[in-house]
Amino acid sequence: MSTTKTTPTGAALQKPSTLKKFVLGFLAVLGLLIAAFLLVPAVLPPDLHVERSIEIQRSPEDIYAVVSDLHQYKSWDPFSDEDPTIKTTLTGEGADTVYEWLGDQAGQGRIKIEKLEPPRSVNTRIQMLKPMEDEFVAGWILTPAVDGTRITWTFDQRVPYLKRWMGLAMDGMLGPAFDRGLNKLKTKMESTPEAQPSA
Repeated sequence: MSTTKTTPTGAALQKPSTLKKFVLGFLAVLGLLIAAFLLVPAVLPPDLHVERSIEIQRSPEDIYAVVSDLHQYKSWDPFSDEDPTIKTTLTGEGADTVYEWLGDQAGQGRIKIEKLEPPRSVNTRIQMLKPMEDEFVAGWILTPAVDGTRITWTFDQRVPYLKRWMGLAMDGMLGPAFDRGLNKLKTKMESTPEAQPSA
């Protein structure tokens, strides 16, 4: 009985070589991505900062009375609108006020007033408890303007090396929410009769 030997074709011989090139190329790209992930933060700032401003036709004293009172915060808080399940709890008064929230989407956290400088600024410390633990500072700065007051909402956080990537997206995430909140505050303030000085 005769036997016939089959010789691999050129295409079959090239398959191992093509697969090897693909694997090496994939590993090279993966290596570049990992290197970028580890090295790019070296040129990114360690401090994240976001701010938004708006002018409101009310005096700094009138606006300060609202933003320094966390009992009024929910009326212009932009984050509450995004989570209908949110529940809030307030304890304390003045500089000792603590505002706590819990919601399906908003998670869990607390706002504590750190420093009051009437009628110029309010500084707070915010602690996120769920879905992840985090901490940062935020506040409102009031400066007199021609037709009222310019209020600036600020966010600041120092982040670990590998989390510096967050700075590239933080402004886009928080900025629009700050804008919504400031516009709600503007509507609230300008639709309320201006406080009259006592005689």
